[in-house]
Amino acid sequence: MIDILDIVAFVIEMNKTVGKWGPGFEAVLETIVQFSEHVVADVIKSGPSIAFQCLPSTASVYDCLTLLGKDRFHRVVILDGAEMSNIVTQSAMARYLDNLSNTSEVVRTYLKNSLNDFHLGKIQRVISLNTTAKAVDAFNVIQRNRVTGVPVVDSNGAIVGNLSARDIRSLVGSPDKFDRLFDTLSEFLEGIQEDRLGNSHVHAHSAPTSPLSSGAFASRPNAPAPSAAPEVVNASWRVPTAFTVDWDDSTGSVLHQLVEKNIHRAYIVDEARRPVGVVTLTDIIRVFTEGKHENPSLHRGSLHAEFKA
Repeated sequence: MIDILDIVAFVIEMNKTVGKWGPGFEAVLETIVQFSEHVVADVIKSGPSIAFQCLPSTASVYDCLTLLGKDRFHRVVILDGAEMSNIVTQSAMARYLDNLSNTSEVVRTYLKNSLNDFHLGKIQRVISLNTTAKAVDAFNVIQRNRVTGVPVVDSNGAIVGNLSARDIRSLVGSPDKFDRLFDTLSEFLEGIQEDRLGNSHVHAHSAPTSPLSSGAFASRPNAPAPSAAPEVVNASWRVPTAFTVDWDDSTGSVLHQLVEKNIHRAYIVDEARRPVGVVTLTDIIRVFTEGKHENPSLHRGSLHAEFKA
């Protein structure tokens, strides 16, 4: 199994080889050549690979929950005999649980418990990166810590965005953009959004007209205001936002929003919007395996019946 973190590790390792070229045409050309000549085996060798986890299609949903939540795997391969019939990811399981809360009163009641009730998002040291950090260094932090995303903060430590391991796809999908690894995070994330908005003809090498501002990224209407006055930000400049929640939010509402936004994590912030906790899909899935929840359908329903290929 090759995971997005393996791709990140491969890009970081390849950058060590061609990094001496620095930004510019020669480095881009060398990177394109290197990238096009490598094969799957090279990706596997570049870093620790995700263990291959599989279950028979007759296994229960609870069996899969245990691997995705308690054992913290991001995906499970489903087998019919010796043939792979499906792959159940954490995102697919989260959507299944979210849908189940609409049909099962037991699940709905269970998910009314707050994040704090489940001890989720507890205060911890949250690995974060400043907007001025280089993208290559940021992906190195992601790979080294084996996390799938980190919050991006301003000079005051206030959360203003999010960098996901998945954002590496903006490079591997277009090798001629590998020089973006030398951009700052604000430039790198701006470039991603320009591509998504169909403005890929404008490269994000020049610094944005205004720096990232926490005021521009408040994802909750009642979120506490930053301690400093927000900076003015170009209204047309958009980057991937960070989703923030409170400890007293219901687990079900957080799950639903993670599913709807197709993201894997939410952040707990303090009064100054500094990240102090993280809630991931892994955390929410895990609460269904901790012996506090008894829903027969999770034990009775088979993966073949509940997850169609």
